[in-house]
Amino acid sequence: MQRGPEATDQALIQAIEAITQQEKNFWSQPLEYDRRGAGHRFFQYPAMMLPVVQRKIIQLIKSAAPRTQTLLDPFMGSGTALAAGMLNGLDCYGQDINPMSVLLAKVKAEAFNQPAYLRAAERLRKRVKADTSTEVTANFPNLDKWFEKKVAQELSKLVRAIRQERRLSTRRLFWVTLAETVRLTSNDRTSTFKLHARSAEDIAKRDPSPLKTFEQLFAQNTEDIALYAEQLSSQGYLREEAYTGRVNISVLDSSKRIKLPVARTPLSAASADAVAGFDLVVSSPPYGDNRTTVPYGQHAYLPLQWIDFVDIDSAVSPDCLSTTHEIDNRSLGGQRNTVTTRDQKRFCRLSPAFAANIQELVKTKPKEVKKVVCFVRDLNEVLKRCAQAVKPNGYLVWTIGNRKVGGLEIHNNLILADLLAHYNIVQVYKIERSIQSKRMAARNRSTTTMTKEEILIFRKK
Repeated sequence: MQRGPEATDQALIQAIEAITQQEKNFWSQPLEYDRRGAGHRFFQYPAMMLPVVQRKIIQLIKSAAPRTQTLLDPFMGSGTALAAGMLNGLDCYGQDINPMSVLLAKVKAEAFNQPAYLRAAERLRKRVKADTSTEVTANFPNLDKWFEKKVAQELSKLVRAIRQERRLSTRRLFWVTLAETVRLTSNDRTSTFKLHARSAEDIAKRDPSPLKTFEQLFAQNTEDIALYAEQLSSQGYLREEAYTGRVNISVLDSSKRIKLPVARTPLSAASADAVAGFDLVVSSPPYGDNRTTVPYGQHAYLPLQWIDFVDIDSAVSPDCLSTTHEIDNRSLGGQRNTVTTRDQKRFCRLSPAFAANIQELVKTKPKEVKKVVCFVRDLNEVLKRCAQAVKPNGYLVWTIGNRKVGGLEIHNNLILADLLAHYNIVQVYKIERSIQSKRMAARNRSTTTMTKEEILIFRKK
């Protein structure tokens, strides 16, 4: 017998509280946390959610609401929520504006055939060994600043060898491995997600080898793939090296469009409107504009210079790398010059928490007001589209943290709840967690309050 929505909410709350009683620190530091599964070690992506936490929440929601079948992540990032959804057998849809995110997520959704990848690695090794060219394949401003000559030449050998691989899914796995190789062998400091060149003294002490680094990383990646495939197979979610559900990954700005799921079975015109949409949204939006919180685009800038965009997605445009800031400028809060006084007044009406923050900023740091207004305005566009895309009684799980602007804590958690309330979405439960283990830009002054975050669970009425 199907439960009513309130009874389903109560069952979910009881299940969450039971987990908390069994393992007090589960939501912050779960004992079973292991990054090897689901490709979470492929690339050092900033601010990743804890995979095991997302997987458990989805499992509990699916248990409380058994008809849950489709999942959306509008801020897909490295694909953590999608992988968690796949480990629960869901049809998973993700989108992101960052091409690096799209590449990572696609690899996590399709890379399961470890023996085939090991054979491909041997072919790649032979092609690299036979390559006597010293030509550098990449061409972008300040290349010599970021890469030593020998490093650029070795990366180029890998690029040429990858391009000769016939199978697209294998090339994508190679590109992901190359992305982390670029990160580790460039002259960029790895202690921050922003682009900062190493000192001349530091560069002189290093002797990185992209060829050796790539080989080590690929061996690790194929081990992780085998583990992930075993996890999916043990639950019956993998058949003939392919996931049994649907996974759809798109290069999209979620503030402009949400791609709706495709029904598993044909629908009559009369019933289509009743069932269209997602059962579940699981995501973690940025906590502020990328340029002053976590610069996801800047972090991806150097790796993307070496990767063939056609292998990521036909919708990826090269102009996203026109500057080191271009991807971040296209993200939430990236266009402050478009903010109007009308925007500020509108969101002060919609959110009491936002109004309180703005009133304080106007008094103490008036120049920072547009930054906050722009971000909240853009975030609201995504929330509105998600609300439209979720089915009645569908759940939305948002992992969100607060940040500081001008020394003032911006209450993203309260603002998010205020905005969602206008779309007939009610808060069901709140989980507070520490984020010591989350990959945050700890040295960024805008993120100094990011030691805690909340997992907010909502339901659409």
